[in-house]
Amino acid sequence: MKNCLKLNFDSGQTALAIRVDQQVELPDALKRIGLGGSRSVLVVVGGASNISEADFLRIKRLFTEVLASIAESLGAYVVDGGTDAGVMQLMGEARTHINAKFALIAIALVRPSNLDGK
Repeated sequence: MKNCLKLNFDSGQTALAIRVDQQVELPDALKRIGLGGSRSVLVVVGGASNISEADFLRIKRLFTEVLASIAESLGAYVVDGGTDAGVMQLMGEARTHINAKFALIAIALVRPSNLDGK
């Protein structure tokens, strides 16, 4: 497990990042970035590239009016892929829109060869 890295964004938001090399390191890594303990978890996966604009707007309302509000009221951890596209983008935008504070956790899987610059 590597050191924790704090990322600052132009929007004023911050994020903590930590690299975990083995699954056994996950519990300690989560504690190090303030995500220890037992919580409800909502996992958001999937794409939105093949849906109509009208359907996309309906789904956007679902994220803003329902899913983000529920996550906030439960103090849940929301886990997604951290990209600014599709349903993951919708969750991030919904969190911002309702000024929520629930933890939004992005998971990135990086192949070891990418870490060594090969």
